[in-house]
Amino acid sequence: MKMFMGIFAMVMMLKVEAYNHHQIAVLKKQIAQGVKKINASGADFRGAGTLLKVINLSNAQLSGAAFNTPTKVAESPFLTQVIGQKTDLTKANFSKAGLVSTNFGGAILKGANFNGADISFANFAEADLTGANLKGALNRSSAVFCGATMPDGTTCSGASCDCPAKK
Repeated sequence: MKMFMGIFAMVMMLKVEAYNHHQIAVLKKQIAQGVKKINASGADFRGAGTLLKVINLSNAQLSGAAFNTPTKVAESPFLTQVIGQKTDLTKANFSKAGLVSTNFGGAILKGANFNGADISFANFAEADLTGANLKGALNRSSAVFCGATMPDGTTCSGASCDCPAKK
């Protein structure tokens, strides 16, 4: 029993880097059914590729969800792993969504709409926000944009983007 618990604890400590088919299926089903207040807080959409492209997540609660690019291999029958595959959220609608501490690191967010969304402490590092609407996004000053391609096509760098100081 001790050995089982030790192995279980080690497996739980591994950082899983992949998306969950079930979470994506449930999300898409709720959208198709017209659910008004979708809650996918903490959901794992890392490396989902184009599965979420042009999705409407307005008014959704996505705090702590992960959309970043997977970098590590993890073993699980419930996850699909495509190392380095970016999550493509082109033209996604996040208007009025709760995105507190959501990880969009490396995601493709071209033309996405964040009007009225709370992006407190969200991570947009290395994300592509070309043409995205960040006007009206709430708490933008606490979000991280280091290395992100901003809506105007420029790359965000320096302290204003929350990039670490160069030594």
